[in-house]
Amino acid sequence: MMRFFSNAKFSNLTIKLLSISAIVGTLIISASLYGLIAMWSSMNHLIKIIETGQNQERKILVISLHFKEQVQEWKNVLLRGKNSADREKYINKFKNQEKIVQQQSNDLLKELKRLQLHSLANQLKKFTKAHKVLSQKYQQGFEHFKHSNFNSEAGDTAIRGIDREPIKILTEVAHLISKQLLADTELAVKKKQQVIILTMTLITLAVIIGTIIYAFLIKVMIIRRVQNLTHDLKLIAAGDFTHPLHTSGHDEIGQIGLAVKTLKENTGKLIAEISKATHQVDHAALEMSSTMSATQEQLDKQAQKSTHASSAMNTMNDSIKAIVLKAEAVAESALNANQKSLEGQQMLTQTRDIIKGLANEVNTTSQIIGTLSESSDNVGSILDVIKGISEQTNMLALNAAIEAARAGEQGRGFAVVADEVRGLAQRTAESAGQIDDLIMELRSHASKAVEAMEKGKASTEQTVEQSQKMSDILTIIINSVGEISKTNSTISESISKQSTSCDNVNEQINSISQLAKEANTSTSQTTKMSQSLSELSSNLAHLISQFKVNNASTSQENKKTTST
Repeated sequence: MMRFFSNAKFSNLTIKLLSISAIVGTLIISASLYGLIAMWSSMNHLIKIIETGQNQERKILVISLHFKEQVQEWKNVLLRGKNSADREKYINKFKNQEKIVQQQSNDLLKELKRLQLHSLANQLKKFTKAHKVLSQKYQQGFEHFKHSNFNSEAGDTAIRGIDREPIKILTEVAHLISKQLLADTELAVKKKQQVIILTMTLITLAVIIGTIIYAFLIKVMIIRRVQNLTHDLKLIAAGDFTHPLHTSGHDEIGQIGLAVKTLKENTGKLIAEISKATHQVDHAALEMSSTMSATQEQLDKQAQKSTHASSAMNTMNDSIKAIVLKAEAVAESALNANQKSLEGQQMLTQTRDIIKGLANEVNTTSQIIGTLSESSDNVGSILDVIKGISEQTNMLALNAAIEAARAGEQGRGFAVVADEVRGLAQRTAESAGQIDDLIMELRSHASKAVEAMEKGKASTEQTVEQSQKMSDILTIIINSVGEISKTNSTISESISKQSTSCDNVNEQINSISQLAKEANTSTSQTTKMSQSLSELSSNLAHLISQFKVNNASTSQENKKTTST
């Protein structure tokens, strides 16, 4: 039967309910029709019994009337027999009534035998015999009446009292027919009562069986499926997207199950993608923080060396008056300064390359977070669709409740189911709203992260420009120190020029130190931004961890990214 109702023709829940009602109604109507037919047959049998009994009573009454008329005609013969014409007239009437009584008695006797009413037949047979004997006695009386010269008293004396026995027999036959009619009627009434009881029993059994079938089919086709769907929706509302959904059928409940299944799959994929992106952002933030720490250490070293160079130039400026006596010392100091400048230039070149790499990482991180923001927008669109579906489901449940209310007592169970479906739709809308709030918070954090990364990107580009300037300045310093080495032989002749050059060099070194401090400050800001990005990624990962999804492939991909 379940395969029959799962057919595509029964894809509508209303059709299924109407089909079940039709089956149950057919069962009850069949039992009722059987009872009505049986009652009709019993009623016809009772009517036939009554009609037969009344017909027999009527025939006995007619026989009795004709017999009395026969007796009356005999009295007319006695009273008016002196006149030959009257005598002949009444004697013919007497004989005619006698024939009628005999004929009707024989007809009734045949009918009683045909109906197998043997006691009545035997009693009526006694009457026919008595009537024949009576006819003979009437003949003898008539002969006596003629021999007595038509004396009525003599004729009456000859047959006085002979009609009492047949009348008594007819009375007994009539009484027996009435008694038999009463007995047959009582028996027919009892049978009719039994038929009524049987009919009521069959109708009651049909109602009970129909109710059981209806309740069973409703439980199997609607209640059990709604309970499974409710359980699945509770798991989804709790954040568990790993549990398989129980979906079956092509009706409205099956369509709701398919919609929930699609929602679960799409939301699970979305959460897995967000989790994947969160791990990538966290990994990039850690790498950026590590790079910024290394850059800051290099800048600290550069500042220290710049300070040392400035101190050396001050010392050289103080001792320039004795430069003639210490030309060799000056040449050696120039050589050391040249070497330090080359090292500083190399460090600046490395720092610039590192900062460029950091800029690329910041740009990549910004793009990833932008993609994360777009994905959250897509999630918002999907949640709007979910809300629309829940509203439509709520409207369908409301319409179903109205139809159930119209159906009255028969639609009470369906009204309960409609209320349950309506409650499920409302809880789905509430869950979708909660997910929407989480997505809005994710969008806000993603937007802030994008703004912070844009600021970090700008600061990184500025640091690259400053590093380029520092490299150019170091090139100038190297060239200046080279000139010092070349002109060391004439240092005594250009003391004033050398003093000026030393002042310029000291100023340039101070500028380099200042630039290094500024670069250090920018690096610290970038480090803080990377830490903020890491915290944001951790918060996002914490939110995503509330959902359970089949993310085995995502975990493997995250492990590969971490190991890389």
